[in-house]
Amino acid sequence: MKNLKIGKKLSICFIVLLMFTIFANGSAMYNLRKSRKLSHDLFEGPYQLTNQAMGIRRYIVSILRRLNGAFVDKEHVEILMLRIQLLELLMI
Repeated sequence: MKNLKIGKKLSICFIVLLMFTIFANGSAMYNLRKSRKLSHDLFEGPYQLTNQAMGIRRYIVSILRRLNGAFVDKEHVEILMLRIQLLELLMI
């Protein structure tokens, strides 16, 4: 290395740095592709299943609300009818 001129030393260092850069970029690209696959698997697997389960839950809750609303409304109508009849009796 002592016998080499400055131009050759700089060229060798540049080539070594270029090789390190290529290796680092290759490693980064490999890891990005790997993480892309993992995130895709996560989205297709548990995330989709969770969305489907939440959809089923919303559907069940809406059915329960409708059923509860039907019973509550019927009771309120009966109470209102009794109050109307009581008011009519009081007005006579």
